[in-house]
Amino acid sequence: MSGRMGEVATELVRLIGRQATLKLITVSAQQRNRGNRIRAILYVPGTPKPEHNFAKLIGWDAFVKLCEAYGGQIIEPCLPEVLYRAERNQVIRRLAHRGVSLSDIAQAHGVTERTVRYVLAANDALDAAFEGDARARAG
Repeated sequence: MSGRMGEVATELVRLIGRQATLKLITVSAQQRNRGNRIRAILYVPGTPKPEHNFAKLIGWDAFVKLCEAYGGQIIEPCLPEVLYRAERNQVIRRLAHRGVSLSDIAQAHGVTERTVRYVLAANDALDAAFEGDARARAG
């Protein structure tokens, strides 16, 4: 993934974790059509308050971190589909590492073997952030 939207999503995963990022973008981000592209837009309040919807959605600690990093700003993370793709890619890499065949991986994820090969060859920052978050939770 390239561009500022990917950078914001990657930073969100590192800052508040994968699940909180998925919830925040999937539930709260407004999708706006800008030109020929749809973008997710999210306003982060400057001051965290316990009654805010984000606090209820992602938890108080994650909400405070979010406000400290982006308070008072409108951010444009990637669309939820991109985050789900990054999570799928992480699973594909894990299965390949365990020796599962490319055809079995492709069939399980509803993609082609070519897509599996592409995922295994790619070095995506958002995928890496998801992988790092998963390791942190396991360790």
